Amino acid sequence: MRPVTLEMSAFGPYAGKVLLEFEKLGRSGIYLITGDTGAGKTTIFDAVTFALYGEPSGDNRDAGMLRSEYADPSTGTEVKLVFEYAGKRYTLRRNPTYMRKKLRGEGLAEEKAAAELLCPDGRLFTKIKEVNQAVEEILGLDRDQFCQIAMLAQGDFRKLLKAGTDERKKIFQKLFHTENYAALQGSLRNEANALDARFREANGSIRQYIGAIACREEDPLSVEVDRAKNEQLPLTEVMALLDRLIEEDENEYAACTERGESLEAALAETVKRLTVAETQRRTENALHEARRKLESERALLPQMRAEWEDRDAKNTPAIEAAGKKSAALTAELPEYVELDAKKRMAESLRRSLRELERQIEEKNRGERALREERDRLRAELAALGAAETDELSAKNELARGKEQLRAARELQKETQEIARLESELRAKQEAYRSKARGAEELKTAYDRMVRAFLDGQAGVLALTLAEGEPCPVCGSLSHPRPAQLSAASPSKAELDRAKAAAERAGREMTAASEAAGKLASGIAARKEAAVRSCQSRLEAAEYETLLRLLPERLAVWEAEAKKGEETLRLLRGRVERKRALESLIPQKEAALEKNAEEKTALVNRLYAETEKEKSTDSRIGELRDKLSFSSGEEARKEIAALETERKRLETERDGAKRALGELEKRIAELKAAAAENEKALENRIEIDAAAEEELRRRYGEEKNRLSERVKKTYSRLDANRGIRKSISGKIAEAAEIEKQLVTVRSLSDTANGTLPGKEKIMLETYVQMMYFDRILGRANTRLLTMTDGQYEFVRKKQASNRQSQSGLELDVIDHNNDSERSANSLSGGEGFMASLALALGLSDEIQSAAGGLHLDTLFVDEGFGSLDENALQDVMRALNGLTEGERLVGIISHVAELKEKIDRQIIVTKERTGGSSFRIVG
Repeated sequence: MRPVTLEMSAFGPYAGKVLLEFEKLGRSGIYLITGDTGAGKTTIFDAVTFALYGEPSGDNRDAGMLRSEYADPSTGTEVKLVFEYAGKRYTLRRNPTYMRKKLRGEGLAEEKAAAELLCPDGRLFTKIKEVNQAVEEILGLDRDQFCQIAMLAQGDFRKLLKAGTDERKKIFQKLFHTENYAALQGSLRNEANALDARFREANGSIRQYIGAIACREEDPLSVEVDRAKNEQLPLTEVMALLDRLIEEDENEYAACTERGESLEAALAETVKRLTVAETQRRTENALHEARRKLESERALLPQMRAEWEDRDAKNTPAIEAAGKKSAALTAELPEYVELDAKKRMAESLRRSLRELERQIEEKNRGERALREERDRLRAELAALGAAETDELSAKNELARGKEQLRAARELQKETQEIARLESELRAKQEAYRSKARGAEELKTAYDRMVRAFLDGQAGVLALTLAEGEPCPVCGSLSHPRPAQLSAASPSKAELDRAKAAAERAGREMTAASEAAGKLASGIAARKEAAVRSCQSRLEAAEYETLLRLLPERLAVWEAEAKKGEETLRLLRGRVERKRALESLIPQKEAALEKNAEEKTALVNRLYAETEKEKSTDSRIGELRDKLSFSSGEEARKEIAALETERKRLETERDGAKRALGELEKRIAELKAAAAENEKALENRIEIDAAAEEELRRRYGEEKNRLSERVKKTYSRLDANRGIRKSISGKIAEAAEIEKQLVTVRSLSDTANGTLPGKEKIMLETYVQMMYFDRILGRANTRLLTMTDGQYEFVRKKQASNRQSQSGLELDVIDHNNDSERSANSLSGGEGFMASLALALGLSDEIQSAAGGLHLDTLFVDEGFGSLDENALQDVMRALNGLTEGERLVGIISHVAELKEKIDRQIIVTKERTGGSSFRIVG
């Protein structure tokens, strides 16, 4: 991955939008990021990592804190990164969640986090999750891996040096994805624990089954049973004991069953004899009762026959008379139905006539109201006849007024710009006067220096004169008053510098004069153009008159425009009302026509209903004259009364007949019962019921005692049989579980590093040791270079104790004294070099493990200030080795020696107005 350009807006300390072009730093070598403390050097690394993964480079910074505190509320916070990978160029754009100025109204609104990735093939990802996934697929690294091998942030890469086995395990698990080995360890441990639990459960079940063995208290084997329950017998003897108990109970059960069968036979015979005795007794009682009831019923027969004959003679004629009268009234019922229907029809017609009269009156009122409404609307429409013309005229007038107002506002903006330029002109004129004074002073100083220099030259020449020798200027052999050498005489170099300063000041004065003159000419031209542009609207021939009149006229034109808009709004309302009336009046006329049609229909219905009412009243009179009752309800009541009386009479007569028949039937049944009982007693036998009952009682008691004994015996037998079967199954199950447990426990102890007497190295740690050894091999090539061959990493082979997990401890060999000690014992500068070498070794190994992944850019943000001159040179030599193969290495540092050694630099500066900026040099 090689960054091409990085654009930040309102990000960290950068208040505005800044662009960092990495291409200007070249494609390989080392460059330095330096500048003021807190200016934003590390922010460059944060921006790159944030663009790629949505998080800054360091763990101590949060994406929600990236909004610049110096930014204007309307400026958006965003990072745009263009980078190359595998010869293809990608564009990333991200923004964090932050508070921005509302698009409408006052106050702030939350801007949600967003991301966008444009790929070389034109694919565009716009969802944060999709962008994150695509970046990881392109680079082959997640954020933590990237920060470990490409973005070595402050303090982060020292973690690997200081970490113990447990911490390094977590780091390597995340970087090399060894979690599957940890999952295998956990799976084996869980399986071993589960098998152990099942083994204990099976043994517990066996003990539970033994505790449930059933035995009679008086049985001699009860002593052995107690020993078994107290776990004092081996399982083989327990099984033999169960066999003996089962055999005893089987014999007991067989004997009880045989005795029970003989008792059942004897008891059945006794019950049979008792049943015969009871049957004979009940038959004798039934015979006596039947004879008694027969005599009683025969005594009632004459009375019941006489009562029936009397009811039949009296009730039959009355029943026939009531039936005839009821039939006659029933025949008239249809005419009563017609009478009731005609009455209801007459009442309905009268209600309908009243409703029709009401509706006709309502239609008359509606017709009057519609006519009045239509006439009023016609009058209103006539009054609005010129609404469209008035609206068009007002619209044109308003357009002219707005155009005039727009031109005036533009002219006002021009006067404001001219005022600003005049202020700028005054500053330029003052600058010119200042430069003129400075140039004059430098010119005067230069002239004095020329005179002093020339005077000094005469003194220098006088030093060479000798009496009797000719003067090189006048040739005189005598030198009565030679010039004296002045101590204040300037040198030729000083004179040249003064001349250059005077000439430079003169040029600056001329440039300032030209700038002021050019600006003054421009202002004058703009004033003339402003006066010309408004001559048709303002009586202003001079610019000052324009400035005086423009605010007054602008206020007048604004008021006129506002008034014109109000007038136009009212006229538009009149036009809309006219159009509405043009549509509404035809609707009213149509409603009038519809109202007239509906009223005519109602009048016709009123006439027809009136005729129908007269015909109905006539038929009602005819029916009333013909019928016996005034309504069908009265006739039906009379019919019901007749039917009730008829049924009462029939019930009395039929009841007497039915009672006589039932009495005769009972007499016949009693004769038959008595004959049947007499026949049943013909073969009667004598049985001693009391003796037989005593036998049944004794047999029953013995049977109950035997049944309880059988139940207890069977219960023990069934329980012990089940217990023996369950124990046999659990013994086999426990043996199989124990066999599996031995194998799995051995595998689990091996994988989890818990084998007794062995080093505590887990399977995952063992795999990570392989990676660690390769990392140390790569790191040592740089550590030996950085420390001039003094230090070399070595993985500690033995743990500090047998109880702790081991395998990833780190020592260093000091070749100066052939000693080996902990890497944590290195001094500050040595620790920095060791940390950097280890981080670079880790970077190389991760790239190798990622299938040949190659990063073209490396960033290092760490304290080079802890290094002395020699160590710094060694570190720089190692870092220079990283740049082979077109790799670019960026370093953050304040160390002055690095500023001298590294030509290409990004210099970050704090601005006095707030925020930061940077520039690229070299």
